[in-house]
Amino acid sequence: MRVIFMGTPRYAVPFLQSLLDMGEDIVGVVTMPDKPVGRKQEIQEPPVKVLAQKKNIPVFQPAKINETSSLEALKNLNPDLAVVVGFGQILSQKLLDLPKQGTINVHFSLLPKYRGASPIQAAIINGEEKTGISTMFLVRKLDSGPVLLQREVPIDQKDTSVTLTEKLTKVGVEVLQETVALIRQGKAEAKPQEEARSSYAALLVKESGLIDWQKNSRELYNFVRGLYPWPGAYTFYTHSGKKHMLKIWEAEEIHRIELNHNEAVSGTILDVLKNHGFAIKCGQGGLLLTKVQSEGGKVMPAYNFVIGHHLKKGDILGK
Repeated sequence: MRVIFMGTPRYAVPFLQSLLDMGEDIVGVVTMPDKPVGRKQEIQEPPVKVLAQKKNIPVFQPAKINETSSLEALKNLNPDLAVVVGFGQILSQKLLDLPKQGTINVHFSLLPKYRGASPIQAAIINGEEKTGISTMFLVRKLDSGPVLLQREVPIDQKDTSVTLTEKLTKVGVEVLQETVALIRQGKAEAKPQEEARSSYAALLVKESGLIDWQKNSRELYNFVRGLYPWPGAYTFYTHSGKKHMLKIWEAEEIHRIELNHNEAVSGTILDVLKNHGFAIKCGQGGLLLTKVQSEGGKVMPAYNFVIGHHLKKGDILGK
């Protein structure tokens, strides 16, 4: 089939490669424009673009995919199918209807659960024991199209959004290949989603990582894992009379706290453990911070941070 692939981030690269491995005719790759990255604002090409250029596939990088010029360019490719994996723009109905066999999407959740932009993070934060991959036909309503195939993926209690993305990508590549094969054979069967069971995972922003120490230790442990490495869980500490942001990269759940700590305010430093980290009082239980990063500083062991910034037992972290 003549396939248009639409994707941008690094995790989309294996999906494009899998279609090439199947022998599909990738007639064009659509990805987001190059953008400046990092402190030096160096221009960086999307990972999907890099692979497409290596394979001599035409690349399209429209700032607005639904403009007439973009639609005409893609229409001229005469596609049979479009495959979308983390592209980054909302597609118009005209665009969805261009391919003869439709436009399909690989979504990183068991739809209708966790529609939206951050399904992987939401699954970890909410303490789910499993998530999965769904392939579906795209419709105008966000992540609401009929589902073609699904496969479950277990979530380990130590998974972060990075490790879970890796697991889902590996499974997702297989599910995409099965889906495309069924479409090519005319055997694909799509089932409507159950709207009553739907939930939404909103787009994450930097402010999404602010920790509420009133939550229990399990909730905050999941929160730290789910938001690693971006936007990252963070809190505030006071040093030299000023408040500073502290990003938490790694933590461990403390299930039980001594009785004499029960009256401590949430966010209080309960103890400093030499060469290991420092324990924080949560709404219930505690969280042992093991790797942190001060504002403008480097990622470091939490114990080194406490010593270097003269924090001590009884100090309170928070907004």
